[in-house]
Amino acid sequence: MLNVEGATTFNGTVYDTNNNKLAGATVLLSDSLYNVLKVVTTNSQGAYSFYVTLSGNSPYSLSVSKTGFKTQTESVTSGGTNNFYLQINFYGYIKDRNNRGIVSASVKLYNNNHVLISSDTTSSTGLYNIGANSFTSGYLKVEKTNFITETKTVSSGGSNNFNLYTSACALIVAGSSDERFNQDAYLLNNILLDHYSYQASRIFLITELTSFDGTTIPRDAAASQTNVEDACDDIDGLVGTNDDVMVFWMSHGIGHSTYCTLECGSDEMTRLELDTALDGITCNKMLVMIGSCYSGYFIGGGMVDETNRAILTACSSIEFSWGYEMSNGVAGHNYWDYGIIKALDPDLNANDADSNCNGRTSLDEFYDFAEAYVNSLEPFKTWIFGRRYYQTPQQYIGSSFSSYSTYFGDQYY
Repeated sequence: MLNVEGATTFNGTVYDTNNNKLAGATVLLSDSLYNVLKVVTTNSQGAYSFYVTLSGNSPYSLSVSKTGFKTQTESVTSGGTNNFYLQINFYGYIKDRNNRGIVSASVKLYNNNHVLISSDTTSSTGLYNIGANSFTSGYLKVEKTNFITETKTVSSGGSNNFNLYTSACALIVAGSSDERFNQDAYLLNNILLDHYSYQASRIFLITELTSFDGTTIPRDAAASQTNVEDACDDIDGLVGTNDDVMVFWMSHGIGHSTYCTLECGSDEMTRLELDTALDGITCNKMLVMIGSCYSGYFIGGGMVDETNRAILTACSSIEFSWGYEMSNGVAGHNYWDYGIIKALDPDLNANDADSNCNGRTSLDEFYDFAEAYVNSLEPFKTWIFGRRYYQTPQQYIGSSFSSYSTYFGDQYY
């Protein structure tokens, strides 16, 4: 280490990369032990000059910073003239709607002619930092697979933070008038908004009721086969081949002699009709959950032709799906439906469902949790015609899924 010490003078001028002099820039001198020896500010002409006694702990660091510009540091051993040319600096955090940092998001700076100036990829905390040698005005563009691309007009450097929505879509159907179905649909809608970064316009909430227990349901349409088919068409117009779709159907299942249908307002949707509607959506992966009686019937036919589709049902094709109605003025739940909801909601039991404690709940984990939840309620089921009725949840996992590493929404709870 050079022991350069004694009184000396530092001076110079601070410019941007277009040779404009920068007033109000902070100039800081420190030694190799990180002791600050002097701090000054450039004048209206971007100039600085100061007299200082050096500590002897060299080399010294002379750094210049200014809001909207990238900090520049030079190593020096003694006084003299040191001019600086600062890059315009854009920095900030890319996070989801729940303020969790998004790693490996692409952040690009363009000018008004759509020419790429510079770019960066976010760190593990979602931080990006972009320097530009020449820039007057343009925009920042943020892209990340499974999130909606966002842009922001900028005319100077500085902090620009983004909170991205997931690009996934959801179809939630409460096809019967029982309050429990409609309440569970309302709860799932809120979970996706509050914890999974879903955009409200990408959740299609179709319910039979407009309210339950005094709570208004912000439904998009009344339960009907036409409205379900229209919602599927709308979802197909929103998602791309990298985007996921979640479908959750809550209603009575109606058993016929050789098949089952799903109640949808005054309509009944067959397996073929539901499969046809869902086939119209081109997406990455689709998770279909059905909480109705006899719902296991929907694991069959064309429903299982898609390798990118997973189907979870509350019971087999010959079993009832149990629940309870309003008690003490509070709307009830379907057991299995509510088990799924509890597994997805960090305000309820998502931490318990996360069996490997990696901070997110996989498809396999919330299926197992819902099944265990249903089994824990077996003692409360009713005897009918002298016998007990159970329900056995079922699942079909398409070959493009890994049930242990597939997540939905923004992939975090």
